[in-house]
Amino acid sequence: MRKWWKIGLAAALAMLVSAAASAGEREKVSVHGGVEWGYSMTGYEWTHYNYLGLDGQRRNPILNRFMIGWNAAISGYGELCLWEKCALRVSGGYCGIYPERSGWSAAARGSYFFHGYREDTPLAFLEGAKIWVPSLEGQDVFAAKAGGGYRIALSSWIRLDLLLSVQYTADHPDSYYDKIENAHVKSPQLLRSDAGYATVNLSFALNF
Repeated sequence: MRKWWKIGLAAALAMLVSAAASAGEREKVSVHGGVEWGYSMTGYEWTHYNYLGLDGQRRNPILNRFMIGWNAAISGYGELCLWEKCALRVSGGYCGIYPERSGWSAAARGSYFFHGYREDTPLAFLEGAKIWVPSLEGQDVFAAKAGGGYRIALSSWIRLDLLLSVQYTADHPDSYYDKIENAHVKSPQLLRSDAGYATVNLSFALNF
């Protein structure tokens, strides 16, 4: 699960290289920035915990379920435009993972603009991200995202992106609430803590 963000980042870089090879005449490189915000709907949840209960018995609850959960995210980014149709982005911001759980994120994204970076155009992108959740022990949370959308050139220097994407987030919470014993289980009793979430994201971005 922890490799998902690396897979997303590698795929984003691969898409940039492939697009660059077929882009034709090379244009001048330009630097841009912007802000992106949006909402996500969690549609599927998977969890697997293994722990020792207060009675000394080992328990191994596994959950797979469809659900509805809403979150929001906002980030600022810097972006390097290459060959006029390709861009590589790094961003940082704050995002929800699932209801009542959120953290700070750092992400890398590769994008392709079918009619040109500064034009009205469809676009596609791949992204990998690392998310830090406030915790005394530290936690590993990674996300991979794929999506597309449409860019509207509002003027010669500002553009609006309408984006739709799907995302998988791999989480490793440092505690588990045991309903049987009505208590939270933490390390060292918590031996395994894996969770995965599939979401659909709708976001908007202003690009300068």
